[in-house]
Amino acid sequence: MRLNPDLATRRGSKFLRISRLKGDSRYVAWSPSRLPAPVAFRAGRGISEADSLAFWSILRDMEADMGMRLFEPAVLSPDSDPEDIIVVDTRNMANDDGMTLVTWSTPGGIYDARVFVRSTSTLHSSRIVAHEMMHALGFGHTSAWSSIMNPGASPSRLTAQDVAYAQYALELRAGNDREDMWERLALANERETPDRERMVACDSVYLIGAIGVNGTCH
Repeated sequence: MRLNPDLATRRGSKFLRISRLKGDSRYVAWSPSRLPAPVAFRAGRGISEADSLAFWSILRDMEADMGMRLFEPAVLSPDSDPEDIIVVDTRNMANDDGMTLVTWSTPGGIYDARVFVRSTSTLHSSRIVAHEMMHALGFGHTSAWSSIMNPGASPSRLTAQDVAYAQYALELRAGNDREDMWERLALANERETPDRERMVACDSVYLIGAIGVNGTCH
């Protein structure tokens, strides 16, 4: 399948969201190094074992479509609100069956995601759950192709185009993460180098001082 990033990022079709860093455009996505992403239900919402089983069955279908592990179960304590867990909650909504709030850093990595569904029965809807969990991974709406991310009528599972563009974004996200890591290592090395040179200089001064030349090092 031939990919067209412009098709997935243009107005009205922002399946691929963009964050800008130092003039570079980066796709927003959950960092592949942090997958599978932990997912937990908000406690005290009346989510039954049957609700949980239906929800996780849908997530496993998403993983089968994507060909990779995306999610793993996690436990959330009643008073905690961690940034590194996708939290699934219920909320009374007048017009929507689901809503997802995500936060990402300037480099484009998602570090906070909150998924809300209208009721526990919504956890049994493949179309709604897959749609909202794709939001949680960083992907937006599109009407450019038949997509689970179409805000109107949509299929109940990820389509081939959804999978292709999502895998493309995750691959680039992984490359960005590697670039950022090497940049951080380079900066750390630059900060340490003057100290090492200074230590060598100090050793030389003290060595000279041992044979009669007064030297100090601060």
